[in-house]
Amino acid sequence: MNDKFEYCTAPFPKLTEAMETEAPSVLFSGPWGSGKTRLLAEKAYFLANYYPGNICLLLRKRLKYLKATTWNFLTRYVVPKQLLKKQYYNRSDLIIRLPNGSEIWGGGIDDPGDWASTEFGFIGIDQAEQINKDDEEMCGGRLRLPAVPFHQLFMVCNPGAPAHFLYQEFYLQGGKDKKLVEGEVLWDLLPAGYKARLMGLRGRYKARYVEGKWVAFEGLVYDCFDPVRHMIDPHPIPDDWPRKILIDFGYSNPFCLQCWAQNPKGRWERYREIYMSHRTVMRHAETVKAFSDFKVLQNTGEWICDHDAEDRATLEEILGIATIPAKKERRIGFQRAYELFAPPVSNGDEPEPDIVFHRNSLVEQDFYLLDQGKPTCTEEEVQGYVWQGSGKDEAVKEDDHGMDLIRYFANELKDGGGPNIWVM
Repeated sequence: MNDKFEYCTAPFPKLTEAMETEAPSVLFSGPWGSGKTRLLAEKAYFLANYYPGNICLLLRKRLKYLKATTWNFLTRYVVPKQLLKKQYYNRSDLIIRLPNGSEIWGGGIDDPGDWASTEFGFIGIDQAEQINKDDEEMCGGRLRLPAVPFHQLFMVCNPGAPAHFLYQEFYLQGGKDKKLVEGEVLWDLLPAGYKARLMGLRGRYKARYVEGKWVAFEGLVYDCFDPVRHMIDPHPIPDDWPRKILIDFGYSNPFCLQCWAQNPKGRWERYREIYMSHRTVMRHAETVKAFSDFKVLQNTGEWICDHDAEDRATLEEILGIATIPAKKERRIGFQRAYELFAPPVSNGDEPEPDIVFHRNSLVEQDFYLLDQGKPTCTEEEVQGYVWQGSGKDEAVKEDDHGMDLIRYFANELKDGGGPNIWVM
């Protein structure tokens, strides 16, 4: 697909990027007024024109909302009026037939009808924050129209809560088959009244619908966590980088082990994690011994552990290491950990975070936790780690095993001779 889309998107680089991508799965996440619906309609119409015999499907979770919004926009502003005549346009079934043999369909995920048994070249989902993982997989299974060489699932959405599966897939996991584009408010194109409404939003509404951030409306402990800043692609870790290994013991609850390495700029990178329930410490120790850099960890790493004496002794015996009891201070630990994610601003400039996480760094997926709908790694915990409320300076003690290790780590860096990055 070589044609460019400058005819409608040239002044808007984010829209152009989303229109031109050929990734099999695309998420355009944008605030209000970022052109999401126009983008979706334009791409469907372009691909129907570009590939004769193509069938493009536009969806929303509920059919009645598609008719009132996405489909209404397509027929009013995108499709030429001559194609809305009776010989081309079936209004009752929401099907537009182009002269080149292509078709554009409209549908609702709640009312699949004929589309659920049809093959498509392109499926666009508006307000994708309203769908679930099963909906996404059902749509992806229909992208197999043999008449065209290009197939794409294209989703546009407002940011939602970080627990949403789209956030997990596109921000935390990523992958070569996925493309994330973050839109921005198109202020110059907005009517004055709409612009004033956006400018009047405050707090988390402003964060989501003006700034385009995925935030929960609950009181997150680490509301500064931003996967764009705190998640990086994995890369080899040189043997001479300092290492720290953090461990929280568990059996019914997950055993959590984090491997951290400090790069030459002073930033700590979590590059490997065990997050696994229903296994003994002996089995976990054998997993650790198989690490490619185990000798480096064994000889030069600092092992910081929860206080369970028996489990610590077992680990030390099998791995041939000495462990350090974790510094568990909670109240000061929360602040120290927060400022690892978001160091204090100096000279008006926002500094880079002191900790980052490698994507896809789990040693093994815990399918038991996955089936239970529980977090399966630390970066999933942080999005649901909330304060107890009622003015308490205490976090809810649930699904917090990796979060405990972040706090131990922060206390160790401060009290153990690390960089003095905290302003108390």
